[in-house]
Amino acid sequence: MSARLVLVGRTEYPAREQWATLAADASTPVDVARGIQKVLDLEAAGAEVLLIGADVCDAGQFRAALERAREHFGRIDGVIHAAGVPGMGLLQFKSADNAAIALGPKVNGTRVIMDCLAEHAPDFVVLFSSITSVTGGGPGQVDYCAANAYLDAVAQQMGRHGPRVLSIDWGEWRWNAWGAGLSGYAPEIQRFFEANRRRFGIGFDEGWSALLRALGSGQSQLVVSTQDFGELAELSRTFTVDTVLSLGQATHGRHDRPELSTSYVAPGSDVERLIAAVWCDCLGLDKVGVNDNFFELGGNSLLGVDLIARICRELDREPLAPHVLYLAPSVAALAELVSGPDESAWVDERRERGALRRQNLRKRRAR
Repeated sequence: MSARLVLVGRTEYPAREQWATLAADASTPVDVARGIQKVLDLEAAGAEVLLIGADVCDAGQFRAALERAREHFGRIDGVIHAAGVPGMGLLQFKSADNAAIALGPKVNGTRVIMDCLAEHAPDFVVLFSSITSVTGGGPGQVDYCAANAYLDAVAQQMGRHGPRVLSIDWGEWRWNAWGAGLSGYAPEIQRFFEANRRRFGIGFDEGWSALLRALGSGQSQLVVSTQDFGELAELSRTFTVDTVLSLGQATHGRHDRPELSTSYVAPGSDVERLIAAVWCDCLGLDKVGVNDNFFELGGNSLLGVDLIARICRELDREPLAPHVLYLAPSVAALAELVSGPDESAWVDERRERGALRRQNLRKRRAR
């Protein structure tokens, strides 16, 4: 019997009658064109494919997707949960809202899946976890690590009762859907991770073979890696913020300030000029305006740790917590913070302003 597949994704696929036009249109987004071609390839190989748009974190949408799949095919033999969002940013910079971005698909999504399958359990459920759940994954991966550790815990618990649940802790894949996550890092850092993926990444044929072997293993959790696991765990333990930053130290030269929503305003005070100079050095820019946003300039949490530490050293003052960049993301705001007499009062005032803005925004949306 040919394969019968139900592909459930948060983004709706275009109607089939539009596929030929979209495939021939050079302006069609690459991921859309690639997805259409993959489905056509599957069908050309004899598979029957049903596409359903549904958010796995929404119980109503996912339950409806299951009903539609059962109406179309009769029963569901197995489920593979491969949804995921990369974790980005150090813990010091995280709020509950942005941590939920990485936690949601794996934690909430898995809960929805298991609840919706309770009445008509399939033969197996495979959870696509990550090797980061056991190695930690390095700086900026705390939410992603926690999300995958949850998948492993579910598989271990469900192994005692209920349907067969397997969590696979995948290592690096050669295919990368999250390349944009490296934007803002120095070219040397980007090249390091890209080379590492080419050298150690799992290919599709290897991954398929590993999946079949994992399903036949009888285990609840397995690690799939092309590298010696002991060495990989040790490397992850020593892969710190300083390690990542050192990869970018070979960056030379400056580039132009990018186009921003804010107009360029030159630093006015000595403190603003000092802070702007540190920003230029960290970000590789020729100039920075006092109202420019650090994150819009290409900054990220790893660079933010180094930037705040250097500013404090230059000003010969007590260290600041790196997350103040979220409260003071511009040169002017940082200068105001470090020049003020009462730092804690300034931080509290900024937090209160932010909470009030969010409250007003929610009210406007509710109207």
